[in-house]
Amino acid sequence: MGYQSYKPGPGAPGIIRQKLITGIETTFTHINTNKLVLLFLPEGEHHELGLLYICYLLKSRGIKTLYLGADVPVNDLEFVSKFKKPDYLYTHLTSAAGNFNFDKFLTQAHARLENFPLVISGQLTSTYKKQLPPKISFKTSLQEVIDYISVI
Repeated sequence: MGYQSYKPGPGAPGIIRQKLITGIETTFTHINTNKLVLLFLPEGEHHELGLLYICYLLKSRGIKTLYLGADVPVNDLEFVSKFKKPDYLYTHLTSAAGNFNFDKFLTQAHARLENFPLVISGQLTSTYKKQLPPKISFKTSLQEVIDYISVI
């Protein structure tokens, strides 16, 4: 019998998503910080696996998380941020919809969420070459994300 590569079936992303959620819910650590990170995906982004993994990493290091999920309008993000007052906002962009305008998102985030540092990771960050608005930073690799989480 020869080598066969694994080809996920249609339910595979759902199974991985559920395992990540279970891992987040059952994670316990003796480390305790007073930091709160609000995690979200902007309108047009539906791929949660990367953000769920970031949520797991944060929680496993004792950082409190508030997970809003996918396709969150800026209005909702602004409302929850003002109400909950997180220390950081975090999003992970994997493959936003074709109508997603990254420049527009950054401009809106800067204007409406200016009191909150916003960290963005994912594929789209590695190709963006313009200057970033204040309080917005990119993490272009998993190692950068891990390093960042270790100093929060």
